[in-house]
Amino acid sequence: MANFKDKISNLINSQVPDFVLEDHPLFLDFVKAYYKLLESAKIDLINIGAPSHIQLHSSKSVTNYLNLDGTTPDGDDEGDKVLLEDTTYGDFQNGEVITGQTSGATTTILVEDVGGRQCIFVVANSKFIEGEIIVGATSEASATIKRYRANPVQNIQQLLDYADVDKTISGFLTKFRNAFLTSIPDTLHSEVDKRNLIKNVKSLYQAKGTKRASEIFFKLLFNENAEIRYPKDNILRVSDGKWDTKKIMRVVEVGSSEAANLIGQTITQENDPVDTSVNEATAVVEDVFKFVIGGVEITELVLGDTSVEGTFLTGQTITGTDNTDSGVSLNSWSAFDTNAQYPDSDSTWYTTNDATFNITGLQLEVGPQATAFEHRSFAEELQLCKRYYQQYVNPTINGIVSGTANRTENHAFLLPVEMRAAPTLSISNTGANNGQRMYDGSTTKYITSLLSSGKTTTNLSISFNLSGDLTNNRPALAIGPVNTDDQTTFKIEAEM
Repeated sequence: MANFKDKISNLINSQVPDFVLEDHPLFLDFVKAYYKLLESAKIDLINIGAPSHIQLHSSKSVTNYLNLDGTTPDGDDEGDKVLLEDTTYGDFQNGEVITGQTSGATTTILVEDVGGRQCIFVVANSKFIEGEIIVGATSEASATIKRYRANPVQNIQQLLDYADVDKTISGFLTKFRNAFLTSIPDTLHSEVDKRNLIKNVKSLYQAKGTKRASEIFFKLLFNENAEIRYPKDNILRVSDGKWDTKKIMRVVEVGSSEAANLIGQTITQENDPVDTSVNEATAVVEDVFKFVIGGVEITELVLGDTSVEGTFLTGQTITGTDNTDSGVSLNSWSAFDTNAQYPDSDSTWYTTNDATFNITGLQLEVGPQATAFEHRSFAEELQLCKRYYQQYVNPTINGIVSGTANRTENHAFLLPVEMRAAPTLSISNTGANNGQRMYDGSTTKYITSLLSSGKTTTNLSISFNLSGDLTNNRPALAIGPVNTDDQTTFKIEAEM
């Protein structure tokens, strides 16, 4: 395939024989100019800026201007009008550079024919947009492009480029728009690059109906960032309120009391022996709020729903144990002191032998850096615990009756969770018959003790002593008891 990247006019010098140049020195210039014209483009103009020329005074109603008589060696400016020095616009000049004010495209004028056919011939540049204003760099002449058309040779050279949205001419770009942007308005914001939009419109169509598509659409039309809101965010749904009822008691603090220290404590209304209507009542305080009504500070106690016992009466005094002790520094370690307890309580569990307390939400880690707390489900935690300990009651396990009296052996027990190390096995029996039943197909005996066991981290092989003899070499099946109290508990341990 021929490569037309280089212009033919630039190759003339190497194509003409030397004897032709010697005999016809102007022939090369003619051929070069001819091909340059064929490679050029024609721009038809409208709205041409009218320059201010020097007008001759005439007694007749005829307008005449001062014209040049040819100032160049070729006389190609003969007949050109002379401009006033303060004119706003000039006349387009051969050889000057013009620039498109919208596209930014530039080219050089080869021949101007503004006064005749209102057009100029330029070095081809397909990036000019029909309808945009062009301005001459030297003359400051101005006009609007009505139509851009390349000459024949240029059309051939750029034939394949016309199918490329980045390289096609403005007239053909409209065809691309009609094919790919049919649902998008033709008038877009001035900063929108239509060539780039055509190349990327597929992603816009794929996002059609989404929040992102709406944001892009407003950006194309107005170059504004749209804020999208959904009607569902402002719809009042019937019976969708989150209702909550609380048992509250409003009180006024007496003396230096601080009601906030009653959270988690039990409050009491004492029995009044004089007034039979006032009886003892108690409740647990879950939360405390304070506010002012008419200049009086009111304390609102939120009581536990199921903690209220008895009837509290208006006007009665209630008391409770403060849950703090000023002698204790919070969030720090302190020496044991029977007089410093937190919270204040009648119970002194830590002075009792073998007393225990529970800590939850604790995660131990190796190293100086703590990581985020790992919240594991109960099921996951149970599976992890089974790596250290498993317990089963009356499991169904198969073995074989031993040749030795009162024994079975090789009962296979597959562990559902692999243990951290080979475990130890122990069994314990309960019930009237003291253990789980062992059945050989016709006779039943009971497990009395563990004889031996082979162990790995994934399975056990167990042998038992029985309460009597079964038929030798028959299959032995550990089955459920007749009496549910007859049980054998298997404890499998692999503690560290």
